[in-house]
Parts: sequence; structure tokens; C-alpha cells
Amino acid sequence: MEDWTEDDWMEWVEQTYEAFDAKDVDTFVAQLTPGATVRFGNGEPLAGRVAIRDAVGEFFDAVGTVSHAFTAQLRVDDTLVVEEMVTVTRRDGSATVVLPAATVYELTEGKAERMQTYIDVSPLFASGQAPSLCRASEAAIA
Repeated sequence: MEDWTEDDWMEWVEQTYEAFDAKDVDTFVAQLTPGATVRFGNGEPLAGRVAIRDAVGEFFDAVGTVSHAFTAQLRVDDTLVVEEMVTVTRRDGSATVVLPAATVYELTEGKAERMQTYIDVSPLFASGQAPSLCRASEAAIA
């Protein structure tokens, strides 16, 4: 994506996060390549749009609202690192939590091939209640 301008990069970031914050799983997943891999916090890596769509949809169902405020960005070639403060309201509205996070994207042909988000969502969910997107496998815990 050597021909992308800074405006192109910013537009991709804005579209991706607007879709996520609107809980628009289809538009969010459309920002990924068909064979993309996503890893969110301690969750197991997910491969492919269908698995990612299902897991992100489950996460959206588990929270009330989500919004991102960017604090920094760094781009090297086709890799983008976004530092953000993520504000999430529990589904029942009982609490709103602001969590620091960083996401690394590897882009190819205008889509994310890999997405790795570093975030601790434990303040949001009771033990064992986090959606699958955010959970480590039993083998990783043992």
C-alpha cells in the first residue's frame, strides 16, 4: 500500500473504528481480508471473516456501548499501531470503564490481514463471563 497517502490511512482507521463503535459487525469485518487473523486481549486467535464476525458479534452483545479515543499512531510500511483509550459500558449499564489499549494492524491491499489488540477487559466481566473473543483457551490457562 505504498501508494496510500496519510489521508487514506486516516480514512481506513476512521471507518474501522466508526464501525466498531457503532457495533456494526458487518462493516467492521469488511475492513479485514477474507483470511484475516484477529486476536483480542487474552482471547484465542481467530482466523477468517466468519469466525471473526461471530466472535465480535458475541462481544457486541455482551456490552452496552463502546467508543475509542486515539492517543497515538505509528505507521511503518504496511503496519499500523494505534494507541487508544476505550470506553465501554456494561450491558446492564451498571458501570462504565475506560481501558488503555493498543492495536497492531498489518494491512494488505487496503484491508487488515492481521489485527492484534492488547487490552485487559477483566474490569468489565465477572470471572468466567467474558465473551469468547476475550478468553484464553483452557489449555493456555493450565
